[in-house]
Amino acid sequence: MACDLTAGRLLKCKDSVGGIRAVGFIQLAEYVPTYSSEVLSSVSTVTGYAYDLARGSSSLNEAYQVSVENGSVFYEQTLTLKLSQLSATDRAEIHLLLQNRLVCIVLDNNDNQWVIGEINGAEVVSGGSMVGQGLGDFYGYDLTLVAQEKVPMRSAGTPTDTIGSNITGLTLTPGS
Repeated sequence: MACDLTAGRLLKCKDSVGGIRAVGFIQLAEYVPTYSSEVLSSVSTVTGYAYDLARGSSSLNEAYQVSVENGSVFYEQTLTLKLSQLSATDRAEIHLLLQNRLVCIVLDNNDNQWVIGEINGAEVVSGGSMVGQGLGDFYGYDLTLVAQEKVPMRSAGTPTDTIGSNITGLTLTPGS
């Protein structure tokens, strides 16, 4: 049977934390990956764009979507981003994000990178620009991207320096 279990799992140490600190965007049409032991190791030469994230502002979740009746399983990955401050430059770039199908590389606070949208792409499904009401309110962009894939999000290893730096062929241009 193709779905036989292969391993157990011990209780892990309490040495991990939540949250994400950066995300890299690559246009799906330009993404040609290579894997080493199921971990993304390289891509055809491509330039993407890195976004640094404020601490505690953004998240990545993967929901398992199972239909017992239909015998199907898929994975829904939801990336929620808060990008502080509004600007004409950011407005134009976010407009382009809204129009694209993207592969997203997400760097978490444990120095792990995760890839979502590898086959079908991640797309912005909701969000907006916010000015807030009070002086301490959020002022910036709120975006939610969703990917639906046949397989779970893939590991992209640990960066050597900045997000994506361990992936051969990938250049993630930092923002300004």
